[in-house]
Amino acid sequence: MMLITQSCFAVAILTHTVTAFVPWIPDYRCKEFNTCIGKRTSADTQVENRGLEHVEIIQRVAEVCTLILFVTSRTLLTIRQNQLPHDVQVQRLAERLYNKYQRDSPSKSIDGRDFKVVPAAVPTTSTSLGIDQDGTDFSYYAKIQVGSNNQVMNMALDTGAGTTWVMGKECQAEACKIHNNFDSSSSTTFNGSSGLDFELHYGSGHVTGKLASDTLTLAGFTIKPIIGIANNASTEFKDFPIDGILGLAQSKGDQDTFVETLAKSKILPANRFGVSIGRATDGPNVGVINFGTLDNTRYLGDLTYFPVPEEKKKEGEWALAMSQISFGDKNINIENKVAYIDTGTSYIFAKEEEVKKLHDIVPGSFVAVNTTGTWRVPCDTTTEIVLTFGSKTYTIAPRDWVGPKVDGNCTSNIYGYDVVEGAWLLGDTFLKNVYAVFDFDAYQVGESYKSPRLDPLY
Repeated sequence: MMLITQSCFAVAILTHTVTAFVPWIPDYRCKEFNTCIGKRTSADTQVENRGLEHVEIIQRVAEVCTLILFVTSRTLLTIRQNQLPHDVQVQRLAERLYNKYQRDSPSKSIDGRDFKVVPAAVPTTSTSLGIDQDGTDFSYYAKIQVGSNNQVMNMALDTGAGTTWVMGKECQAEACKIHNNFDSSSSTTFNGSSGLDFELHYGSGHVTGKLASDTLTLAGFTIKPIIGIANNASTEFKDFPIDGILGLAQSKGDQDTFVETLAKSKILPANRFGVSIGRATDGPNVGVINFGTLDNTRYLGDLTYFPVPEEKKKEGEWALAMSQISFGDKNINIENKVAYIDTGTSYIFAKEEEVKKLHDIVPGSFVAVNTTGTWRVPCDTTTEIVLTFGSKTYTIAPRDWVGPKVDGNCTSNIYGYDVVEGAWLLGDTFLKNVYAVFDFDAYQVGESYKSPRLDPLY
């Protein structure tokens, strides 16, 4: 676990694990784009004014390939020309994620690297916001208006993050110069009187700034939460077309999160949001996040709700109990396991021995050469992975859990790293198959299969 040792002056108390953005780049992406770029790390730090105590909270991380088009949830990237071994890349990602849980529009061309933005269709339901993506199913984000001047910022959506922040106009760093910067001086609703600093550390990268409050307008409503205004960002950020992160976790801490502020505003008929993300190969991007009123045309039958375990409620996490994982008619028993449902993670991670047990029942699978947490599987695999929560089962389609070909075989998008000690981390590999609801009144997670009109597989 990486320790943060530098000191701060006036410091903010960020009491929730800010897990924003996990750009884990598998080796098949490196093969596809010919080169890889160095590690990307993300860690949010909390620092108390009392004794300048540092509490590190990491978000998501990863090694990324040169033409990477973005990343989902807490991340930064350092571009390097040397290619790191895949096992080193995965291990670094695992370490960063572990730390985290402790606690078709114009493209941008940056230094010759294009970042494609595939905008979502305009939602047909009220209090809804389209979810844009990068065209590779790797990262998901949305356009949110900040301040009274309604400045549009591209913000990553992260159910594993409690902290919300944007890049500020005062930031003169190279990374900020190529992003949208929020101009607080032009907003009559801005309040920066707290005087508190915030620091977000991402391994080799970092963001610093001031805590403030201002209006966020999205999905047809406006609220005024506490947000971080970054006045410095390391060069890693220049490789991603995001201007900030919208934290969708709860914190139960001293500073209210976006979700807690939204609940207190009493704007919504119900304090919940539903998430539907799609695949680029499915056709037009119809990704959406529905606040308050759910879109029942996006899922089949009824939603099944699962309570968040009591210990995870205290941490402000979106997690539920998972009892079994299956492949065909074979299964591995994983009773009493917790699964984190995380829009800010592209793939799936779990303890190595449990992931090994799963791949042991997948015919033809083997550990990738020179790795310990990555498995290769036959590219013609057509069997689904089945997850069991309570008495309900949900499948992960082969096109999601079986990645592209590398040296004659395909890479499994289920990685053997214990990034959340003893738990499973279920990211977009799983979420592409379901409509997921995050209910912060009852503190529960609801799921149902996506409607056939949105998911041709079913």
